Amino acid sequence: MAPNLIVVFFVISALLIVIIILLIALIRKSEKIGSETIRSSQPDKYLLVDPESGVYNKNFFQKKLEEEIYRAVRYGSQFSLAIYDFDVLSKDIPDDELPPILRKLALSISKDTRFSDVVARTDKCQLMLLFPMTTKQASEIPVSRLNLKTTEILQAEKLPSEYQVKLLSFPENKVEIEKLSRILKEE
Repeated sequence: MAPNLIVVFFVISALLIVIIILLIALIRKSEKIGSETIRSSQPDKYLLVDPESGVYNKNFFQKKLEEEIYRAVRYGSQFSLAIYDFDVLSKDIPDDELPPILRKLALSISKDTRFSDVVARTDKCQLMLLFPMTTKQASEIPVSRLNLKTTEILQAEKLPSEYQVKLLSFPENKVEIEKLSRILKEE
């Protein structure tokens, strides 16, 4: 009787070992599939994000701007657009030192905006912010806060805090915004 019990014990032990090995193989396979999914989604990310600044790129911004223009025309809604021009920095900073500073500015601005706002790098030294469903008057508040933050960053980096900010709103500046959209599309 005892030898039969020993045989049953070994058979059950062997089955448990096989089950454990299969589970480990299944887990490793799912991890591999998960990492391949992450790797395969990386190129899509770079289609949307400018790698030097860490915010959206010009193409993505242009599409969002077109969508917002369409929404505003169709539903009579408003939106605002802020254009930050840092051309002065390109004169004072070597080209290889410019991207980290622009990244710091872009990420700081992006962090201090709403989830629905779109921050993008649209040129070498230019950032644009799209404020959906926001009047010009309402967008002046976050823009003034962002201006203070931008000036602080530039001063901390011992850089000239000279930059230009242009605030446009739709429908007040409809012609200028539509022209800007066409220019972004053509570039």
